[in-house]
Amino acid sequence: MSLRITLIMFACIGWITGCTGGDPVASDSESLPAEPREIAPLSNAWPFKDAENLSVITLTRIVDGSRPILYVVHDGDGDWQFLDGGEISESDAAIVSLKYVTELDPTVRSLADLPLGWAAERNSDEAPWERFPR
Repeated sequence: MSLRITLIMFACIGWITGCTGGDPVASDSESLPAEPREIAPLSNAWPFKDAENLSVITLTRIVDGSRPILYVVHDGDGDWQFLDGGEISESDAAIVSLKYVTELDPTVRSLADLPLGWAAERNSDEAPWERFPR
């Protein structure tokens, strides 16, 4: 038997017996919770169906922090655009990963289920997102 399997078996046996060498059934019922605890879901789980490294379109002024994301588009072909609602030109465009955008503005995680061909908009970075078909 390998050392790894032996250590795992020893750890399991120690856990079952409470490392006391006694009965394999817990005899210290006072230390057990009266009811099972509910485990909260991980809040940092990736919410998008798309990969974290998916290339998305945004603006240099969003990347440099001078403007917030106020307008999000999930194109019919699956592309994402994270914009500020202002006038744009090609020279303003920046390509970053979807994960990077969620790090710039964690509220866009709430738009992970935005259907293809839909957009979301808000008036300020503190306002709620309003969704609508394009």
